Amino acid sequence: MCIRDSYTYVCGQTANAYPKDQVKNFTRQVVFCRPDIFIVFDRTDTPQPQPRHWMMHSLKPAKLTDKTIEITDTDGRLFINMLLPESTTSSQEMVKGGNKNLVHNHITITPTLNNKTNLNFLTVFYASPADSSIVPACTLNPDSTPDNTSVTVSLGSKQWLLSFATDGPPAGTIKITDDNKTILTQNLTRYVAKNP
Repeated sequence: MCIRDSYTYVCGQTANAYPKDQVKNFTRQVVFCRPDIFIVFDRTDTPQPQPRHWMMHSLKPAKLTDKTIEITDTDGRLFINMLLPESTTSSQEMVKGGNKNLVHNHITITPTLNNKTNLNFLTVFYASPADSSIVPACTLNPDSTPDNTSVTVSLGSKQWLLSFATDGPPAGTIKITDDNKTILTQNLTRYVAKNP
């Protein structure tokens, strides 16, 4: 974990939450760009080609496109932009469940090419007041390679440029600019602690 004035970074390995014969690797890197943007990079690897679905729950129905989700509840709004995989379909349905058997909205994003051994997800979350129509501009950068995924997120005068390693240990970089002046350039931590 890395905590700075301008961002917080955490990385975790969640493969142990799944049967060993189904999931070899599932790392999640989360960068919280203060005050209201989260960038999440998921790397998944399976022994055999296997479908994946990215899922989320909300109390209210969402506005969906194949790449974006928008959830508004009371005075808040969550805007989600899925940049990777590049081709997806989305669906939602109200279901009842959980400890209190509450009705909630179940959102599923399904990659079009969904039968692979490795598949990465890159998602940008933006929290704002419900009456705001502002959303960040999110762009996959052309310098992305098979070993590295690069994204630029812009909002107002600020810009966040992040890269994530797609092979080997979880790694990456972050660069923050404001009015075209560099505020920070830093490597993301290259270490995931093992469970005891």
